[in-house]
Amino acid sequence: MARAQWYGVGTPYARCRRGVTLVEVMAASVIFLMAAMGAFAHFHYARARLSIQSHRRTAAEIAQSRMEELRTVDYRSLRSHKETDQEVLLDNITGFRSTDAVKPFSNCYEVTVTVRWPENRSDQTVQLVTYISRRTKAWNDTIVPGTWEEE
Repeated sequence: MARAQWYGVGTPYARCRRGVTLVEVMAASVIFLMAAMGAFAHFHYARARLSIQSHRRTAAEIAQSRMEELRTVDYRSLRSHKETDQEVLLDNITGFRSTDAVKPFSNCYEVTVTVRWPENRSDQTVQLVTYISRRTKAWNDTIVPGTWEEE
């Protein structure tokens, strides 16, 4: 009976147990801050990766556009369309486009278009490579002078 009176509602011990101690508040605050910092770090990393992928897609479109342009030029003049560090704009970043055409075989050119730009303390690069051969008359084409090249 004496024990029940000692730990009853009106005793100092009961008043302390109704609230939260400072140690419990600090522990909960530390756990919450660690979770918040982890979420913020993940958000920051994801945002940076999304930016890089967006610029990579834009660079691929620029390289593909240049490649399509080179497919329309005359085969004999492909080598003269070489360019080095041509400035291009990737959203809000200045990048550089280079084009090279080498002739690894006698009947085609290997065309390489490279787009590079600085981002996140390193150089990012997109490179497209294709082979462009002479346009020749197919067996079922009608002959129109000047539309195909002689072998």
